[in-house]
Amino acid sequence: MSSLFIRGLGLALTACLVAPACAGDDTQASASESATATTTDATTDTTSTATAGTATGTATGTATETSGGTGTTTGDPVPCGDALPPEGSACATENATCAPDADPCEPYTEAVCTGGAWAYNDVGPGDPDECDVVACDPDNLPQEGQPCSDEGAFCSPGCEDPCEFCNVMECSGGMWQGLEVFPAECLSCDEICPFVLMGDCEGGPPDIDACVAGCMEYQGNDCKIAFNTMLACVGAQPTYTCDDDLRPTVAGCESQYAELYTCIFP
Repeated sequence: MSSLFIRGLGLALTACLVAPACAGDDTQASASESATATTTDATTDTTSTATAGTATGTATGTATETSGGTGTTTGDPVPCGDALPPEGSACATENATCAPDADPCEPYTEAVCTGGAWAYNDVGPGDPDECDVVACDPDNLPQEGQPCSDEGAFCSPGCEDPCEFCNVMECSGGMWQGLEVFPAECLSCDEICPFVLMGDCEGGPPDIDACVAGCMEYQGNDCKIAFNTMLACVGAQPTYTCDDDLRPTVAGCESQYAELYTCIFP
């Protein structure tokens, strides 16, 4: 073997000892690439995790804010009842108005459903022309000349007894006007009893005295309205017959007599 070959081989061995191993170049390159890839993957995973965390936090915060509406309402919706719902409490129907017992002619507070919560508004009195109107009060009739709004309406204390005068107020020309309702032609006890006895009903009074006494009694107790309603129906010249129970009655006034007998014989 020549000295030149041996010298060349020695230089090659020396180069392999100083530089990375000649036979392991591919292995070391693969290891280096794996380490780089691992580092890149870890960085990517870390970035993805941070990004996901940020997205989760943002989504959660946004959802919480939306579900809270304005951030002032909590709990179930409070319905409109006999009193105003608490201001700021939850409501169900947008623009719904709640104003129980509000008088349109007096200032009042109303609750309006706005943005999912009840908000209060102060409301002033309504139209002065309308609010000056005097409403009908049967126990305290309006005075003549006071303004009214329901043209043709009547206001009275009831006028239940047709045999008595009754003062009635009528809305005419935008003002209350007084009317006097005249009583019907109602016979007195002494006047009607002879007609009753002419019917000769087995279930009627036996004589004139019993008839007059019974008539006066009924007109002085809880049956007065029923009795006088019957008198107003039969008129001044009644013709009596007997009903199915053999009691006195007048044709055309059967319902009035039935109501009277219901009161007398409950």
